[in-house]
Amino acid sequence: LDPTSPYDVLIAIPATNYMEYSPTTNLYTSRLYFTETHGGVLGANAMQGHNVIFDWEYERVGFAESTCDYTDEHSIEQLDLDKTVEEHQIGGGVHGDDCLLGAPAILTQSCLQSLDGLDACRLPGTNPKNAILEGRQVWTRRVEHPGTAAGMSCEDAALLESDYSGNRPPTIECDGTGVCFESRPCDLPCSDLEKEEKLQLEDPDDADHCPARWSSCDYQCEQTLIVSMKKSDGVCYEMDRYTRPCHKDACGTDDPCRVPYLVHSVVAFKGAMKQLW
Repeated sequence: LDPTSPYDVLIAIPATNYMEYSPTTNLYTSRLYFTETHGGVLGANAMQGHNVIFDWEYERVGFAESTCDYTDEHSIEQLDLDKTVEEHQIGGGVHGDDCLLGAPAILTQSCLQSLDGLDACRLPGTNPKNAILEGRQVWTRRVEHPGTAAGMSCEDAALLESDYSGNRPPTIECDGTGVCFESRPCDLPCSDLEKEEKLQLEDPDDADHCPARWSSCDYQCEQTLIVSMKKSDGVCYEMDRYTRPCHKDACGTDDPCRVPYLVHSVVAFKGAMKQLW
């Protein structure tokens, strides 16, 4: 930048590292301060995305851009063998290229709820016990880690992990808000209608709540929390759903215009010796 100082060192800090979003005020606050008594302080915001070396012996600091991809340098065999790969990924230590979906799958729409009418099972003067109604179940999975373009997509991961064994293929959609939906064809015999209706009427206060966690921040810059209860059939049924805006993980990776601040902060070190960095 300054032709008279060819050895100046520049460090580029993306706005996602220093602009902090507050969902309460819906505002962004800069976390770069140059109001200290003796200038500014370069903290964690400046170090993100860089390998930083502190050479105490020669009183110098070195910066280099980092890939931030832990799996490039460490294979699964080097990790704690007492943990599964999923436990490492959920814990935040390792994220691979493949999409990772959370458990359990939650029943968002039962077969009974998908049916427009049940008259076929209740016609007077007939014996409809052998009648079968066709509907669709909708199951929801939480996205723990959206993966990268180089790995398995969330749709493919959901299809691979699906326990559906019917002849008619299901449809899977991941909407970018941290959840994937699997719509499965289902058959409801009229003989099972009474049992299904009793399940729908079970008191939520008498049921156990299934684990609830916020999903990863997906490419639509939203994440989702699903509250569900485990009914007497052992299945987690969705009771409520919440979404909130987010600004990390996959947010903005597919469309840079989604990142609210595109301008980088450039920090210059005047008079630095390039060969020492």
